Amino acid sequence: MTGLVFVRHGTEPPAGATDRRVVLLDETSTSRAAADPAAMPIHEVLGTALAAADAQRRSLANVDEWADAARIVDRLTIDDVAWWYRIREAMVGWVHERLVWRAILAELAPGGATSVHAPETELALVDVARAFGATVTTDADERPVGPASAAAARPANGLRSRFRGVVRGRAPSSPAEPGPPAPPTTALDLRARIDRLRAGGSIMVLTHAGIQEWVDDADGIRRLVDPLVGPVIERLRATGDRPVVIGMGLDHRDAAHAAAIKADEDLLPASLLMTEWAAQEDRDTTGVEAAVARLGSARSPFIVDGIDLTEALAAEIERQLRTVVATSIRQVPRVSRLLANLGPRAIILTHEGIRTPWLIAARQARIPVHAIQHGVLYPTHPGYRHPRSAAWPLPQTTFVFGRYERSVLLEVGGYLPEEVTVSGSPRVDETREVAAPGERSGVRDELGVRQGDRLVVVSTTFSPLGRRYLLHALREVLGGPLPGIHLVFKQHPGETDDGPYRALIEGMAAAGGWEVPPTSVVRGRDLYRLLRAADAHLGYQSTVLTDAVVAGTPNLIADVAPGFDLLGYVVAGVARPVRSPAELVDAATAAAPIDPAARAAFLAEHLEPGDAVDRILERVRERSAPAPSAV
Repeated sequence: MTGLVFVRHGTEPPAGATDRRVVLLDETSTSRAAADPAAMPIHEVLGTALAAADAQRRSLANVDEWADAARIVDRLTIDDVAWWYRIREAMVGWVHERLVWRAILAELAPGGATSVHAPETELALVDVARAFGATVTTDADERPVGPASAAAARPANGLRSRFRGVVRGRAPSSPAEPGPPAPPTTALDLRARIDRLRAGGSIMVLTHAGIQEWVDDADGIRRLVDPLVGPVIERLRATGDRPVVIGMGLDHRDAAHAAAIKADEDLLPASLLMTEWAAQEDRDTTGVEAAVARLGSARSPFIVDGIDLTEALAAEIERQLRTVVATSIRQVPRVSRLLANLGPRAIILTHEGIRTPWLIAARQARIPVHAIQHGVLYPTHPGYRHPRSAAWPLPQTTFVFGRYERSVLLEVGGYLPEEVTVSGSPRVDETREVAAPGERSGVRDELGVRQGDRLVVVSTTFSPLGRRYLLHALREVLGGPLPGIHLVFKQHPGETDDGPYRALIEGMAAAGGWEVPPTSVVRGRDLYRLLRAADAHLGYQSTVLTDAVVAGTPNLIADVAPGFDLLGYVVAGVARPVRSPAELVDAATAAAPIDPAARAAFLAEHLEPGDAVDRILERVRERSAPAPSAV
């Protein structure tokens, strides 16, 4: 039996840990020589553990089998809304992470671990180690940790919000650099705006500051926009159908957000739901507490790979009920008051899985909601693979990028044919496929790409679990000499820091004794402009793999763990799998344009050509509630 100590680089192991195996959790740890020679970087077992866990395939099935046995949909239904479907995707991720940790512990201690010490933030590790029967301590307290105390320490799930402002003007040298803070916008400042928008009959559009991207137009103007609903908002204004824009993630009480709020006369920050349209009665938690009580009587065993996570699972669902669900329930009457006040004839949004209050309130008010696909949509996506239920609100229309995505929703999502429309993607049009004169050389000069080097754009992610998979893939594919390669890490809009990418590349080179390849880490740049200037794109479960097909950029996909190819890019002939640095160098050096026939066939399935915005607005107007003047 083995004692295990999990620490981050620079953290002292607890007293008395000298006889236990020390494991480095740092994402950028590259070898034993990089830190304590007695410590083992976790990545040395991660590849084997990921393959053994096969968690992406199994976690959804594990959760659904348990939910059926526990009748969890009924137990978590509050006021005729099946709130299980709101937290189900988070619970699949919860199980996924624990399957991975179970496989890691099995690799590190095949005979079992007698004791485990872990950072207090590694809650999945704590749950699994305790279920294994090990004595568990954390950095916060050397006393044993149980599932209830671990669950209480968990941060709330949900889309991480960030804000970078809204800028229109010539591209600055550092486009992501914030300007001077503006004074806060008071609620009083917005009253006149609310009164003007109260006329009713407008189309309401929900946008989110945390997913905005920099886009360069044909005139060299760089703007920060929501890539999906931004083009819809612009088209509405251009056609005289002025929208009401709800700025999710914006707070009129925050000085950092004031400039963007002031700049857009059609925009109302979502923070007004907590002031203008809030009421004391919204705080009633009776329904949530009743669901918690029903959950308490549901003790169907949850045992995966020989470990019993029943109590930990129940504790996490209870936490989700008291945080995510309770917050959503409080929002429903607030959104209802907003809708009654402003009287929109239709709502357009994205990320409908976390916009439940808007779907419920709109259904009650008989206002149609139209959702636009975001991200990759595939048959095992936990946010879309569910039965049809009258207790779970769906949009009246879901606009998807291609025929394949429509078939997924019809076959596994419980959607009706009239509820799914193939529109194409609003972020893609014909101009995105064609480079401007001198664009390729201009981008490469901006990045400092040496003459003769191959530019490889690497797409990244912001979720902690997704980042762990990505960094494992990068170690496998970039962990060796990369002669003639210039790496550009194009960060996900949700990343709020520079990420671990440069440190990873430099650390691997130092440990292996090879030259550090030229490396750039960028956020404030137009994605398509980068792709058109690149010799290849390297991705791992990234939506940018499809963007690269649109841009005609040769695609490389990291084939280092099960489930690496969500949409069948390799089989379709629009991506080449790579498994090592030598394969990447060879593929990037010999990269040829994607075969035109393969590209056309893939896009025919996954991206409807033509004007997506026009299709979306035609359908929305057709299905809108009558404007006040027509009543």
